[in-house]
Amino acid sequence: MDKVFQSVFYLFLIMILVKLSQFAYRVLRERRYMKELAQSGMPYIDKMDGYQFEIYVRP
Repeated sequence: MDKVFQSVFYLFLIMILVKLSQFAYRVLRERRYMKELAQSGMPYIDKMDGYQFEIYVRP
């Protein structure tokens, strides 16, 4: 019985570690995306009206 309990415990522990790593990966990916978005100037572009945007993207 102890071996079954120990096996279930280790399986549960592995599942928790996998879920935590998935969560950490998701958080780090979102932080990197937000940092890239902030550096891209998109918030500035989002505040423009149509005419200002046309002037901004004009060659």
